[in-house]
Amino acid sequence: MRPAWTCAACGMDWPCPTKRSQLAAEYDRARTSLALVMAGYFVEAAEDLPLRGCGEMYIRFAGGEVRP
Repeated sequence: MRPAWTCAACGMDWPCPTKRSQLAAEYDRARTSLALVMAGYFVEAAEDLPLRGCGEMYIRFAGGEVRP
């Protein structure tokens, strides 16, 4: 649910663990497409949540670690 980017089903930050599993299954053979979709969501969420840190947002949407 925008602009807070919370899951409508469970209320956790989106993408919640359930949605992550669903997206992984949906894009099982199209990981590059999933990365592009999540990058788009990352940009939209960054606009909606300007006070969140980029590292936190990166981990949330790209599922990676921020390295120094």
